[in-house]
Amino acid sequence: AGAASIGISVSDGVASPVTGTYNLTAVAPNQAPTLAGIPTTAQSATVGQPATLADFTVADADSSNLRVTLTPANGTLGNVVDADAATAGIQLTGTAASINAALANATFTPTVAGVASIGINVSDGVASPVTGTYNLTAVSANQAPTLAGIPTTAQSTIVGQAAALADFTVADADSSNLRV
Repeated sequence: AGAASIGISVSDGVASPVTGTYNLTAVAPNQAPTLAGIPTTAQSATVGQPATLADFTVADADSSNLRVTLTPANGTLGNVVDADAATAGIQLTGTAASINAALANATFTPTVAGVASIGINVSDGVASPVTGTYNLTAVSANQAPTLAGIPTTAQSTIVGQAAALADFTVADADSSNLRV
């Protein structure tokens, strides 16, 4: 990259030579943005509870104007402000430093148990966008056990004699390991 010039001289052997200078300015090719730090394994999260995301970052060696699009699947993103609500996904725009600061505060709240993800697209407006996927595994929140059939009034019994208890049931929607 830099300035260069080519001196040109043309002569027909009779007249004085004609000279000129051809000036060039070479610029480095655009560097594509980068995306780093996406976890290589799925992060665990609980349905309905915001999960802090592992820090991932964007950078660009030759652009201070980036656009990051975050597209959540089976959940919602929190603590980030969408720069363009008219475009699908959450748009973050600005310098790499300002976008990384926003990403550091982002949370993800799964809406269903199972596979969840955040699609990430980083663009400098010149090079092809860089993409990645932040994978999550969402588990259901623990549900408390239930107890049913307990009489609402005190049952009479005679001291020293075995008492017959009214039938009652215990259950737990997400565990078969109960202690009564």
